Amino acid sequence: MVYDRVFVLAAEMYRRDGRYYDFLVEDNNGFLHGEVRVRAIEILWRQEKVKEIVVVGGPTRGGENKAQFIAKLIAGKIGKKIGTTVVPLESKASTCGNLEAIKSYYTVGENDGLLTQFYHMPRVLRLMKEMGINLIPICAEAILLTHSLSWLEKMREWYSSPAMVQRIIMEINGLSAIEETSAEKE
Repeated sequence: MVYDRVFVLAAEMYRRDGRYYDFLVEDNNGFLHGEVRVRAIEILWRQEKVKEIVVVGGPTRGGENKAQFIAKLIAGKIGKKIGTTVVPLESKASTCGNLEAIKSYYTVGENDGLLTQFYHMPRVLRLMKEMGINLIPICAEAILLTHSLSWLEKMREWYSSPAMVQRIIMEINGLSAIEETSAEKE
């Protein structure tokens, strides 16, 4: 399948305890961050499976435009310029804010996808359903693994972390604590 457009959700910039972490690394709790999503969309682009990349994100801790920052990073990796093939879409700094921006900015087509990570997918799917957004879910880890099994051991390490298991359970079980924390940060 070739996607007309893939929305890439920029990864969160803060943890529940209020401390910040860097975008392109994993934190000490094992949470996956933007590098996984950046690498996955780069793979889809190189496989000619996406025509347009839209990076959706809220402001960084310093008030910078996270969508612009990540869009520039992706554009550099695939050899394109911002604005035509790689488009930044600024939103509120939450999953709900990301989806609201997608819904208000675009008429979503039947071949449009949304790329995020495995642990984030239950909440994204529930919110998309509640908001009436019909996008094809794309799991970043699945893209990485189909490209190279060298990611398998790293993913085993990430997903065996007790903190990550707890996060996945929270994502599946109502998600109120995660959503309330995100809303407080806006």
